[in-house]
Amino acid sequence: MSSPRFIDGLQFAHDMGKLHGVLDMHLLPRLAELSCKSDAIHYQLAGGQNARGKPCLSVSAQGRLALVCQRCLEMMDFALEVQAELELCTDPRMIAEADDEIDRVLAEREMGVASLI
Repeated sequence: MSSPRFIDGLQFAHDMGKLHGVLDMHLLPRLAELSCKSDAIHYQLAGGQNARGKPCLSVSAQGRLALVCQRCLEMMDFALEVQAELELCTDPRMIAEADDEIDRVLAEREMGVASLI
């Protein structure tokens, strides 16, 4: 069974959902724009509540990237290891007006898994 391409953010957090899988580079256009190359990025996505009691998504991704070194312009190997907690908000103003260090995203019924990663 393949992982879904979209989740309902609040429902996923409420149900404490868990997903894991592999994303091809064509699903990660921001990395492709930077001329990154990789066979695949492994990810985990888990729903739940953060320490503030708000619905959140815990995201992690691992893989190996071939990047262009900004100093010598040669290809270099880079070990990707990223973890983030994304608080789900229903009001875009709350995200825009926040003045703290919490990463927030707009909760939607169709949130793209690749976009979250």
